[in-house]
Amino acid sequence: MPNVIISKSKSWISKWDGLLGLVKPDSPVIHCDALQDFFRIRLQPLSVIFVDTQSVGLPKYLPYNPSPYLNQCNFVLANTGGLPEKAMLHFLKTGYSGVLHGEERPEDELKALENLLNNRIWFPRAIVEQAVRDYQTSNTSQEQVVFELAAAYELSKREQQVCMALLDGHKNSEIARRLFISKHTVKCHVTNMYRKLGVNSRHDILTLVNQRMKRQDNLGMTG
Repeated sequence: MPNVIISKSKSWISKWDGLLGLVKPDSPVIHCDALQDFFRIRLQPLSVIFVDTQSVGLPKYLPYNPSPYLNQCNFVLANTGGLPEKAMLHFLKTGYSGVLHGEERPEDELKALENLLNNRIWFPRAIVEQAVRDYQTSNTSQEQVVFELAAAYELSKREQQVCMALLDGHKNSEIARRLFISKHTVKCHVTNMYRKLGVNSRHDILTLVNQRMKRQDNLGMTG
């Protein structure tokens, strides 16, 4: 299972290559120096992608990659500095697995890596507890998850409606009739939605939504 480092900083790459080698010596590390080049990386399930936000910027949403394994990977925002709590809560809810501010003690860095490489989240306890409280005061549903995806991946209102219709099992012709638009327009919305979400089929969308719902359930069980 290869892990990925997205960074332009040679010193930062060297440091994290070394740390990853200590925790997972048998796992190769792939380097990428720009978010827009990430789509070329061949991903594997449970790969961990470290985004050096100081050198490549803070992404608004998960970087795009056409791999069917994209939604099985764990994304980590690293080198964030003093990221506001509201922003950390947003990133936790929209699919990121962890935040590393860049000033952790060496032992904490290793502990974070061990958790992240074993498919566990790494956020401050207060952020996780807030996410749990938010979960407990809301009813997790497909509609709620689609709304969160729309915010994270900048889906239009119409794309959001089409997504819900797809999840309900409707064909393009039925969606067109329900939304009073042409089948061609539905197809355009579906194509744009697939591109933004990094998926290739209706099944991929259902898998993505179910994974998000399961993630919310897991947060709820930690409370």
